[in-house]
Amino acid sequence: MSPSVPRGWCAAPSPDALGTPVHEADIAEVAVAALVEDGHAGQAYSLSGPQALSHREQAAAVGEGLGRSLRFEPLTYGQARAAYITAGIPQEIAEYLLGYQAEYAEEPPSVLPDVERVLGRPGRTLAQWAADHRADLSQEAGLS
Repeated sequence: MSPSVPRGWCAAPSPDALGTPVHEADIAEVAVAALVEDGHAGQAYSLSGPQALSHREQAAAVGEGLGRSLRFEPLTYGQARAAYITAGIPQEIAEYLLGYQAEYAEEPPSVLPDVERVLGRPGRTLAQWAADHRADLSQEAGLS
């Protein structure tokens, strides 16, 4: 398989490895609360998104947020490494990213309670993140 991925496809190694993507707006809101509200002195918060999603499920969630389906294509380590390097990522960083992804496949992250605890509501989903960034993602992908 070529390291390039057709439009409308997502590709990654370890398709069933879990991640807990967190929306940057939730990170910002927790930071603001910690800085301006009482009761946060001396606290350290570990943040995650509200769902543990496999790479396949993440592609589906992004597609949902964009209002279209995305096809997921699993890659081997070598294919992913070549794709990262072709995209301009230095070899050392590509290998670091792949190692990080492999670690998540071996030891999946957990959904953590701090976003909901601090904000009083669940964190935003990955589908919400994609919907919030629809214009950015469409423009970058040349879809607008």
